[in-house]
Amino acid sequence: MRILRTNIKRLSVGAAVLGLALGGTSLTLINQAQASTGGQATEQTQTSNSINLSQSDAINKFNEKYGSKSIKGIELKNKKNKYIYEVEGFDSEKEYKVKIDASSSEILKAKSEN
Repeated sequence: MRILRTNIKRLSVGAAVLGLALGGTSLTLINQAQASTGGQATEQTQTSNSINLSQSDAINKFNEKYGSKSIKGIELKNKKNKYIYEVEGFDSEKEYKVKIDASSSEILKAKSEN
């Protein structure tokens, strides 16, 4: 039974990643997997965790803040039930980091350091 639950959890995580890759935040497959294992299905509202900002739009927000810098990386993270883009960039003098709410497009935090 423990192996079955582990496989269902892996399936659930895979379904969530696939859903994000396709641009959606549907948790239907996760809820179905949890229901089939006796786990409690959780209902999440789409307004608090939807992704309304694309990666290229997040990079544009970064560029609005700091100008055209070389991009080191961009990540989409789920923190406290919100999706946050973390964009890192650099130039010859400094490194820059911006955190952007993927739902509202609001810059939550911006910093630069030598």
